[in-house]
Amino acid sequence: MYLDSDVVLVDDIEKLWSITLNNNRVIGAPEYCHANFTKYFTQSFWSDPVLSQVFSSKTPCYFNTGVMVMDMVKWRGGKYRRRIEN
Repeated sequence: MYLDSDVVLVDDIEKLWSITLNNNRVIGAPEYCHANFTKYFTQSFWSDPVLSQVFSSKTPCYFNTGVMVMDMVKWRGGKYRRRIEN
């Protein structure tokens, strides 16, 4: 797990640590350009099964590298560090 030094946790980090990666090597938080998230950062929004799907049809313009969960065995096996650096 990687968190930038300016990340503020507002929930139990165990939830992030317990994410099942399946066949993914890295999971990052998507960033939606020009989105104003201030009105969405409420417990009622994220716990509502309908509201929490608001962004499901949106295409992220990139992912936030400040919060990532990585499968280091797959990462090393795929030599991704070398691929990124070269």
